[in-house]
Amino acid sequence: MGLFHNTVDNGFMNTTDVIAASATAANPFPNNVKWNYAEDDLKRLRHYPDVFVRPGGTAFGTASTTTPPISPTDTEVSVPGLELRVSPLLGELPIGAPARVDIELVNSGTTVQRVPAELSLKTDFLRGWVVDPAGMARSFSPVVRCIEDEPMMELPPNGSVRGSLTLMRGYEGALFPSPGLYRIDVELRWSLGPVEAVVGGGATLLVTSAQDASHAAVAHQVLATPDAHLVLVLGGDHLQEGMDAIKAAVGNDVLRPHFASIEAKRLAQRTGRRAPDLAGAVALVDEGTVMSGAEVGKLARLVKGAVGKPKADKLVQTLKAKAEQLSMPKAARAAVDAL
Repeated sequence: MGLFHNTVDNGFMNTTDVIAASATAANPFPNNVKWNYAEDDLKRLRHYPDVFVRPGGTAFGTASTTTPPISPTDTEVSVPGLELRVSPLLGELPIGAPARVDIELVNSGTTVQRVPAELSLKTDFLRGWVVDPAGMARSFSPVVRCIEDEPMMELPPNGSVRGSLTLMRGYEGALFPSPGLYRIDVELRWSLGPVEAVVGGGATLLVTSAQDASHAAVAHQVLATPDAHLVLVLGGDHLQEGMDAIKAAVGNDVLRPHFASIEAKRLAQRTGRRAPDLAGAVALVDEGTVMSGAEVGKLARLVKGAVGKPKADKLVQTLKAKAEQLSMPKAARAAVDAL
């Protein structure tokens, strides 16, 4: 029926281990099971078009909080004092390049707030939309949903949590398919007991036209290859069309700075019987490589075991220099500091 696991309460779509872990002496498992759907799931089942909830009507994952659009739930609340700041790493981007976006959740209030401890598309907290120059909105959300692991923290007054996103594609296709001015809207939501907290923010980004015929051809290949986005998210050696598109981008002078770190991360990871190709990763990353704070942290974790080896020393120095210039998520900063 198009429903994902849902940890907002102990209803049907929660998992047995999570329900059991929430049991108390006064309300032991399985007495703490709620024999019904969560309120937000009930709303989807009642109000989504029939094709989205009838088994086999659409592919699983088609329905989300944004597709198809329905009115907000009555249990959504804004949290006073919380602000989500959205800042593209680059304000102008050549067509075909992924957009790297820094996000920061700031507590400007006077009380401690319970908030997500990680801001990334690896959790189910974040989703958003990219609105093109014609006003069409394209959504983005986690490719791999794993809501059983939703880390939370207590955010003190004047405290903040940082994260970063790399955006290429969403359910409706390429997020930046043509030149023009785009708006990126990001939404962060999480459970606060019987209600759901929602904080949003946005920023603009200008996509520029192809600089020459070669750039146009490679941008076309990237935009027309959905697996290029999966290579960015998953890595590995199994998505040949996606790998070919990424390699073509790395071979183009205009797009190379924007794709070099994506290919470097793929090479630096062990995949099947292939050992990490650290030399290949080192050859790709330099001072001109465009990287988010999260990407710097990811590469730092991948090369940590190779510190002291001649191949790794150059990359380590580049990562440390990048970290000094970027807004870094806490975990990414710790990974660089550990080098």
